[in-house]
Amino acid sequence: MRWKLTTLIENHVDKEERYMCEHGLAILIESENQEEQVCLLMDTGQSGIFYENAAKMGISLENLSALLISHAHYDHAGGVKRLIEEETIRKIYVGKDFFQGKYYEKNDGTMKDIGIAFSKEELEKKGITVCEVKEDMQMIFPGVTLYRNFERIVGYEQLNPRFFVKKEDKEIVADCFAESFFQTHSGTEEGMTAYSTDCSSDELSVKPAIEKVISEYTKDSFTDEIAVALDTEQGIVVIVGCSHPGIMNILRTIEKRSGKKICGVVGGTHLMEADGERLRKTIDDLKEMNINFIAVSHCTGEDNLETIKNNFGEKFIFNCTGNVIRF
Repeated sequence: MRWKLTTLIENHVDKEERYMCEHGLAILIESENQEEQVCLLMDTGQSGIFYENAAKMGISLENLSALLISHAHYDHAGGVKRLIEEETIRKIYVGKDFFQGKYYEKNDGTMKDIGIAFSKEELEKKGITVCEVKEDMQMIFPGVTLYRNFERIVGYEQLNPRFFVKKEDKEIVADCFAESFFQTHSGTEEGMTAYSTDCSSDELSVKPAIEKVISEYTKDSFTDEIAVALDTEQGIVVIVGCSHPGIMNILRTIEKRSGKKICGVVGGTHLMEADGERLRKTIDDLKEMNINFIAVSHCTGEDNLETIKNNFGEKFIFNCTGNVIRF
């Protein structure tokens, strides 16, 4: 199978400065020699300007087979609203737990919202089928497999402790007879309106109870993060969004589950937060895998990109905005 990848937006501008760039990622995936054409968009950047870039490139997003979102951070899902306003999207694939709130703990201890600005219900109202991938691996089209729930195989890759998810539980609270109400109406389902009696009157009157939302922050284990594997004659090419579980954990997990050789890697590695030792070990492991090409960028880090380029030479591809890769 042959594929074409076009990076519609990424942190870096192209050499000719034809297209806009931003901190984010959006990659168009197109099959080139199949009877049934597969056209997927993986991620949408943070603002939606990937759409203008696509138009400048002469690319129509009218007939997407599906939209894939690697994880629920703003710089990968921020352009979803723009896309669904402009085009009719039939199906979107996301990982399990995608719709939890995502936060980053700042130096002063406060939480910054870095999540998505849309809900599952909003997507469904637009007629979009939301497919939450719960299995560890799932083929969604011929030659296209999604992976998630990555194993902790590589000891030197640890989750960033500053990333959090916010879980919200709803508690119904009402004055006066609320307690006795819930004792006799136990098992109230989410979304059901509970009522209490007004104790200030001799006559019984019904009023809505108060709904209290209880929030809890927990460390983000990125169970929502998915990676894409494309089948080729030489093996599989893996496309990653940000690699929060660790780029080598992702690659080793996919290698283990698929039983196939990984011949290419495209996307964000989140090595921007890696120290020198982790970067060195990552490069050593990538060399051991004998990967044909490495087209990383986005959250890899400027100095790290240069180091990776120096280590891999012709195998390295600087995957900036507007870049096209065929394999």
